[in-house]
Amino acid sequence: MLRFDPTVLALPFFESHHRDLALNVSDWLAGPAGSDIDAITRDADPKVVGRKLTRLLGQADWLRFVVPRAGDSGQPKLDVRSMCLLREAFASYHDLLDFSFSIQGLGCAAAGLYGDVARFNQFLAASASGEMLGSFAISEPEVGSNLAAAALEARLVDGRYVLNGVKTWVSYGNIADVHCVLVRTGEGPGAMGLSLLLVPADTPGLTIAQDIALIAPRAFATLNFSNCEVAADQLVGVPGMGFKYALQILDIYRVTVAAAAIGFCRKALRVAGQWAKSRRIGDEFLFDMQMTKSKLADMAVYLDATSLLVARAAWELDTRQGKDISQRDLSRHISIAKLFGTDGAQQVVDDAVQIMGAYGVVKDAEVENLYRQIRLLRIYEGTSEIQRLIIANNLNFKS
Repeated sequence: MLRFDPTVLALPFFESHHRDLALNVSDWLAGPAGSDIDAITRDADPKVVGRKLTRLLGQADWLRFVVPRAGDSGQPKLDVRSMCLLREAFASYHDLLDFSFSIQGLGCAAAGLYGDVARFNQFLAASASGEMLGSFAISEPEVGSNLAAAALEARLVDGRYVLNGVKTWVSYGNIADVHCVLVRTGEGPGAMGLSLLLVPADTPGLTIAQDIALIAPRAFATLNFSNCEVAADQLVGVPGMGFKYALQILDIYRVTVAAAAIGFCRKALRVAGQWAKSRRIGDEFLFDMQMTKSKLADMAVYLDATSLLVARAAWELDTRQGKDISQRDLSRHISIAKLFGTDGAQQVVDDAVQIMGAYGVVKDAEVENLYRQIRLLRIYEGTSEIQRLIIANNLNFKS
């Protein structure tokens, strides 16, 4: 079963290898891997599920798409269109499969894009195989969306960074083997004094303060750093560039979050549509009612519109070198895709629940699970409010 709209895949935004990828991942999910995923996700502990799904994705070689590789110019890059297609497919099958894929990518993105590849090669190879899990630890209790205010201190003492502070809302913070941490190294004020460091999870002075339980089960944690010493060669890229690196990574992943929203909503439309076609209301089926058709039509419009917005932004990220695409336009298009995709997904899933009525709010029903899962996407990689600010700040009012 093809898990994509073939008319979208046929657009010039995609190349032949993207269409082959869509077929391959659809076949993979329809094969024995689907049974493996089903068995793994029956476990109630998201930490156990996260480790097993990451290894499964690594064994199937899907994680190579989130580990940066040298492009035509020799510089490391990611194929964002491939990442979007995979997130759409994985989200349409199981939310934790998509989550494992994306968090593994966030954990190794900085090292692969900006770090010394020779120094971090072992970590990158282990990330691609799923043998080593990573996290992207950038949030703090008093920071929220303003990453420039990050306060976790990293003082350079005798060739080692000494870390003191807290990171929270860390995806895979309680199971990752290595954390990519946004720290204040002090090269300048505000954003100019931030850097990224790779910190092994077993480093003395680093402890898990608490696991964080969410409305949709995820492996999340708060991390404490108390005189935690890390070798200076674990610095990623240039000191003081951490804020810029983090924003560039978030830009990439914002587009893929919208792609995941498409996957969730394809499932919502399928489940609600099948229910409406089979559910009798008196002498007719629920589908025959005008209000039901109106909701299903709105879902279809959302899927087409979001698919086009994601395809444009992903294509621009992949091909902008040598193209006439300004950074302002690119940032705006990325945020538009993320905002429309995730806010719209909330309405799509809500409509699916409404169509199913009481059956839609039964615990662990497909749309009940979707209702809890979809809400998180409006917060990941920048809230909807932040996306609106980015869009407005990058508007061009010149004639």
